[in-house]
Amino acid sequence: MAIAEWLSPAVMLAVARRSGLESKLRLLPEGEVLPGLPVSLDFQALTGDGPVWMDEAPDWLLISWPVQDLAGELVAVLETRWPRHIQQRGQELLRRVQWVLLGLAVALTLGLLLLADRLVVARLVRLRRELGDIREQRKWGRQVTVQGQDEITELAGGANHLLGVIASQVHVLERLSQTDALTGLANRRCFGERLELAMRQRQRRSDASLSLLLIDVDHFKSYNDRYGHHQGDLALQALAACLAQVARRPEDLAARLGGEEFALLLTADRSGAQHCATELRAALAARGIAHEGGGPGGLLTLSMGLAQAASDESSDEFYQRADAALYRAKAAGRDRLME
Repeated sequence: MAIAEWLSPAVMLAVARRSGLESKLRLLPEGEVLPGLPVSLDFQALTGDGPVWMDEAPDWLLISWPVQDLAGELVAVLETRWPRHIQQRGQELLRRVQWVLLGLAVALTLGLLLLADRLVVARLVRLRRELGDIREQRKWGRQVTVQGQDEITELAGGANHLLGVIASQVHVLERLSQTDALTGLANRRCFGERLELAMRQRQRRSDASLSLLLIDVDHFKSYNDRYGHHQGDLALQALAACLAQVARRPEDLAARLGGEEFALLLTADRSGAQHCATELRAALAARGIAHEGGGPGGLLTLSMGLAQAASDESSDEFYQRADAALYRAKAAGRDRLME
C-alpha cells in the first residue's frame, strides 16, 4: 500500500505528462495472469527480482511491471502503454543513426584508402614504373626518384644501390667484351663496330678521309717456336704499345684482330696513313725486339697493307682491299707497306 500511495494518481499523471506515455498502477487480483510474455529485464530497483511482461497489440505495446510487497508477494502491476508511433519513430531514428554511422564508416574507409594510396600505393606504383623503364631501356646509370622517410624510401635506396652496382658491372663487361685481354687494344668485335660507324660517317661526309692499315707480324710462328709463347706475348704487348702511340687522335682506333694480326683505323688521308705506318715501324724498331729467324736485320718486323675508303663501297669491300694489299706485302718479301 505504501508503493500505491507513493505512485498516487497525481504522481502517475505527472509521469505520463513528462514521458508522453500512459501509465497506471492497479492492484493485481489474486490468480490474474499478466498479459503477454515475460522478458528478461532487471528492474529490481522498482519491482524486486522477476521478469517484465510485454504484450504487443496493433496500436500499442503494453509493458507490465509486477510490484511485490515486503513479503515478496505480487500485489500490484504498473502498466505502461507504449504507442506504436513512438516505437516507429524510435526505430526510424535508430535507422537514421545507423545510416549516418554507416556513411561515416564509409567516408572514413575511403579517406584511409586515399591516404594509403597517396602514401603507399602511388609511390610503389611509381617505383615499379621507374624500375621497369630502367630495365626496358637498359639505362642502368639512372636512379629511381621515390622520396620520403619510410620503408618505401629504404626500398628505393636499396634499388638505387643495386642499380649503381649493375651499372658498374655492365660498364666493366662492355669494356671487356670489346677489349683484347692480352694487349688492351680493341678486339675484332669492337673493330667491326667502329669500322661500320666510320663508313656511315664517311658516306655522309664525302670529303672526310678514312684509311685502314692491316698489320701482320712477320714470321711470328717461328718467333714463338724459338723464344716461347711467353716471350711472344711480350712482343705482342710491345707492338700494341706502339700502335696506341700512333693512333693518338680520338677518332683513330688500334685493334688486335687475332693472333699476330692488327689493324689501325685512321681518320687520315693517304699521306697521313703512310706517315703513321712509317712511325709505327720506327717505334717497333726502336724497341729492338730480336728475331733471328726474321728479317735481314735480326729484329721483329711488320708487313702492312693500306687502303683508302671510297664513297661507293661497303665496309667489307674496304676491308678486303686492305687485306689484299697486306697479302701483296707478304708476297713481296715482308717488312714493307703495300697499297
